[in-house]
Amino acid sequence: MPIMAWNSSLATGIASIDAQHQQLVQYVNELYDAMTQNRGKEATGKVLGELVSYTVKHFAHEEQYFAKTGYPDSAAHIVEHEKLKAQVGDFGKKFAAGQATVNAELMNFLRTWLMTHIMGSDKKYAPHLKAKGAV
Repeated sequence: MPIMAWNSSLATGIASIDAQHQQLVQYVNELYDAMTQNRGKEATGKVLGELVSYTVKHFAHEEQYFAKTGYPDSAAHIVEHEKLKAQVGDFGKKFAAGQATVNAELMNFLRTWLMTHIMGSDKKYAPHLKAKGAV
């Protein structure tokens, strides 16, 4: 059973961004499955690494659009990205050192952050990118 599902309320209307968001939802669900099915540290760590790597790639993709179009709220949006990257990076180090585990608290944080970020910050930039003809 997935911890979250993609639905139309998460759509920004920008195909490349929506496809990446769908992939992020899939990675969150894969991490949840690894946790609930007790797949072990190595398998869970692999999924965690893929989620982190893809998240960084996705943020860079969004930020390229911001630079290309002069998105006026880019600084605040990038701060949100940097905060999450720092939090997840710190967790990844602790996980690798055996000082943290993937648990329900982490999964709820990831789900809530992703949904809130998409439905709030990401949906704010969609009209700007469309108006600038970037998508």
